Amino acid sequence: MRGFTLIELIVSMALIAISVLAIFESLNSISDTILQNKDLNYLIHFTESKFNKFNSINTNVYSFSGDVEGMDYMWTYIEDDLGFYNIIRQSIVIQNKNNDFKILELYEYNTNK
Repeated sequence: MRGFTLIELIVSMALIAISVLAIFESLNSISDTILQNKDLNYLIHFTESKFNKFNSINTNVYSFSGDVEGMDYMWTYIEDDLGFYNIIRQSIVIQNKNNDFKILELYEYNTNK
């Protein structure tokens, strides 16, 4: 007798199904990572634009905050005088609105203010 038995066909179909599920799971993981990197890239550019904005204005207010438009994040800008050589540390913290989990925290040091 030639051909495959029913058990052989069922086992081969099960192996194919497991392989397809593994491929779909890895594709899903890759797409989640791409979306997270896209958000992080946007937040980095957003933070850089905020640094540029605050460096261009001269104010005595040392803290600002607001929402990141279109996203579930908020940002806080803090300016600290380090007390030597007129160095000012500027930091922007991006965090999730639902909890206080920090997504991103960037620093710049400036002596021109």
